[in-house]
Amino acid sequence: GTAANPGAVVLWFDEDAASAEWDGEDAADSLWSSRTNWIGDTVVCDGADLLFAAGRAQQNNTNDVLTFAQSISLGDEYTLNGNRLDLFGNVSSSGTNTLALGLGLQERLMFDVTSGSLTLSGSLSGTGGVWKAGAGTLDIAGGGYRGPTVVSNGMVRLVGPTVGSALPVSGAAIWLRADSLALADGAGVAAW
Repeated sequence: GTAANPGAVVLWFDEDAASAEWDGEDAADSLWSSRTNWIGDTVVCDGADLLFAAGRAQQNNTNDVLTFAQSISLGDEYTLNGNRLDLFGNVSSSGTNTLALGLGLQERLMFDVTSGSLTLSGSLSGTGGVWKAGAGTLDIAGGGYRGPTVVSNGMVRLVGPTVGSALPVSGAAIWLRADSLALADGAGVAAW
């Protein structure tokens, strides 16, 4: 509140929440809560567009502070670990990257893998689905995914959490816009 209106709620707009770009310059740790790991040495805020450009330090880093983000953009060779992150916008990736943290898909999100591969190895939850774009490969390796999947370009591989296990996708719908469907030895397609 304020002196004039003690019951009022005062909201402050944090203009830094609009975007945050990783530089990984904190020599002591690779935590998202360390302000020196972000360009401008500012605290990363919930709701930000997160940019992890190619060639930055500490590409294996940990979310220890955020609960939701608008979008994620990944350069090459990143692994993002740590706390679950609810996503409300798209993910773009070039090169070879891994999102090892759990993701809450709040809508149908575009995963634009322009080259290389993006692996989703953390658990996937939420009411949203996956829309795969870009020429690269999206590997869904985390458990829990049950959403609709649209593949408009490139490849999506459903990979079990352990070698030889199946990724549970009961109730999911998968739409393929492709000329063919390739299955690994021993794999099959079943209707439910």
